[in-house]
Amino acid sequence: VSACVQGEIPQYILNDQKEIAVKTIKEYQSILGKENFYLELQDHNLREEKKVNSVLLTIANELGIPKVVTNDVHYSDKRNADFHDILLALQTGKTINDEDRMTFFGEEYYILSDSWLSSTGQALEPDNWIITPEIDLSEIESAALEFEVTPRASGPEFRTENYSVLVSVSGTDPDDFETIYTERLQPEMENWVWLLRTLDLSEFAGQTIHIAFRHHDSTDLYSIALTNIHVYISGK
Repeated sequence: VSACVQGEIPQYILNDQKEIAVKTIKEYQSILGKENFYLELQDHNLREEKKVNSVLLTIANELGIPKVVTNDVHYSDKRNADFHDILLALQTGKTINDEDRMTFFGEEYYILSDSWLSSTGQALEPDNWIITPEIDLSEIESAALEFEVTPRASGPEFRTENYSVLVSVSGTDPDDFETIYTERLQPEMENWVWLLRTLDLSEFAGQTIHIAFRHHDSTDLYSIALTNIHVYISGK
C-alpha cells in the first residue's frame, strides 16, 4: 500500500509533486505487480490527509489503481485516547502540559468496525449518495448524528454546493428516504475548512434506520466531502 501521510508517495503529494508521486506509484507497480499495489486512504480528520486522499482518488481513477481504506491504530478503543496521550508524554520525557511535545491530533486512532470503514470509503468516493450501515435505535432514549462536511475546489475555484441528510426506516432504496436536513455550502468558504454538524435523531427512537447523505449538484470528485460520521446514542 502507499502508506499514511508520512509515506513517500503522500509526501510527494503534500509537496505538490503529483508527477513524481505517479512515477513512484508506477515503480511500485512494476515491482509488485499492478494488481498487488493499493493506494491507501486514511481519514483522521487531518488537513494533510484531506489533500492526500483527494489526489490519490484522482490518480486511482485516472490509472485504474485499486484503493483500500485503513485506519492508523494505536489503541483498541476511542476511550483510550487520553491514556495513549499520557503514555506518549512519558515515553518522550515530557508532561502533557508541554506545548512542544509529540502528540496525536484527534481521537480516531483505534480499531474501527468494518462497517464504519466501509462508510468512510463511501464518503471519500465521488458519489452523490452515501448510505450508512443499519443503525439499531430500538433500545434508546435519544440519539444524535454527528458528521463533518466541507466544499472542495473545482480547479482553482469553489462552487456553491447543496447536500441533504435523509433517513429511512424501511430499507436502503432511495425512494424510502425522507430528508431531515439540507444545507447550502457557499463558494467563498476557504479550502479544507471542515464544519461540524449535529442532528437530533430522537424522533427515530425504537426503530432501525439507515442514514443517507445526498449531494445535489454533481458526482464530481471535487465536490463536497463528508467524514467522521458517528451516531451517539443513550439507552433506556
